[in-house]
Amino acid sequence: MKISYSPQRFILFLLLIFSFSLSEGQDKALLKHYTWKQFEIIPSWGISYQTDNFILSPVPQIRSNADKPSLKKIKALKDTLKITSNYSYFKKIGLMYYALNKKDSGRYYLNEALTKYNYELYSNPADTALLHEICSINYLLGNVYQSMQFADSLLKINPDDSKAIFKNIMMHSDVGDYAGAKMYCEIAIEKFPENPASYLSKTSVICTEASVNFSEQTKESFNGFHFDVSFLQNAANNYRDNASIQLATLSCELMLLYYSVVMPMNLNPPKSYKNFKIQLTKNDSAKLESYENKYLNMIEDKKYNNHYTLYYSLGIINFLKGNYPTAINYFKTSAELCGSGNAENVLSCYDNIRNCYFLMGDTKKAKKWTKKKVKNKILSSSLADNYTELAIYELSEKRLQKGTKYLKKAIKLDSTNYEAYVLLANIEMLNNNWELAEKYLDRCFKIQPGYEELYESFILLSLFLDDKESARFFVNQFLANAPENNFARNIKRDFLE
Repeated sequence: MKISYSPQRFILFLLLIFSFSLSEGQDKALLKHYTWKQFEIIPSWGISYQTDNFILSPVPQIRSNADKPSLKKIKALKDTLKITSNYSYFKKIGLMYYALNKKDSGRYYLNEALTKYNYELYSNPADTALLHEICSINYLLGNVYQSMQFADSLLKINPDDSKAIFKNIMMHSDVGDYAGAKMYCEIAIEKFPENPASYLSKTSVICTEASVNFSEQTKESFNGFHFDVSFLQNAANNYRDNASIQLATLSCELMLLYYSVVMPMNLNPPKSYKNFKIQLTKNDSAKLESYENKYLNMIEDKKYNNHYTLYYSLGIINFLKGNYPTAINYFKTSAELCGSGNAENVLSCYDNIRNCYFLMGDTKKAKKWTKKKVKNKILSSSLADNYTELAIYELSEKRLQKGTKYLKKAIKLDSTNYEAYVLLANIEMLNNNWELAEKYLDRCFKIQPGYEELYESFILLSLFLDDKESARFFVNQFLANAPENNFARNIKRDFLE
């Protein structure tokens, strides 16, 4: 066989190889661009009220620092547990571990408490105090359906058990049974019309259901939110002399307006959030003006003495109006008035301050308020999330080592922090450590299989490994559920067509 040599053919062969390598290199560079975009900072919209915010008393009640959990107190409780058969100590220790974000230890002691309470229940099946304990512990451990069964047992014994009714509202909403949750809301409003929790619970369910339904909308199909606030207006009219109801119903109306204005932005997010302001209709602006005047009048009225709620609400109103410096001042005042015993409220104020600075384009100050949450250990149970938030700031500025350090702190505090695992996976993809990236994604999948960003990272990893079949499967799943998903559409255009 004669083999001929052609310089032209050899050059063509080299050109083909070089062209293929160049294209592959361009693909990898584009993939890394998409991976870096996973670290982009976006605003976290949030408004938070609790029933306690609307309970007015002659002197505002601030919880004592003596109630704060600590490892020293846990040790003292464990020592007491050695010389007593009181099962409640297992629960107290478990709750303290939870509050300190040591969830694995917390689960152990709560499971111990649950085992002992269940054993005692055999002898006392109608003990309502015992049933409430078992109901609450099951809920904390994530056993929502078991918890619902115990709440139903409590209502069979006493149909007017307010704790059981409000627990049922929360649990039915958690499992997506909004019809069931709203049914219990109506029961609560009928039985406890002068309890602010009745109106806050129904408002929360309405917002949660709207959020879930909204996730299935497109720009073409979405026709705005049409919340019925008549139940709030009726309560305000019926209980004009009840300051707690007046404050609760006004704040619930503000919450519904907040959701109706903020959520639609997810369908058409701005290209940049720098100096971004929410677009309000004339009707929305008029409502906000009315709410603002009412809150300002309440500040002057001595019967509304928990001013942290009033200033917080004024902060929310000015945030929606785009008056960010004014909103920041209101949130700062609210946080100062909250005191150390109201960590949830302080945390919400800090988050909103950070958000205002971010929308003003001042990421340095936004990051400062996140660091302040960590430094002051505002609400220890959220400390892992705060470290994750700090990591995103570092990663968005391409500081991978610092970001990794914060994420590992987050996981050390909370081994179920699924967002941290996905971010670590993205970092490892940028470092070409495919095996470790896959390990982190698998860990997230076991904790929270429904987390959307997990599947974005699965797609990226599949493409890095040249597994286009898997990438195409996940992209098609995305587009079937959300045709407007920009990530999936862009990936399909750039890599799969």
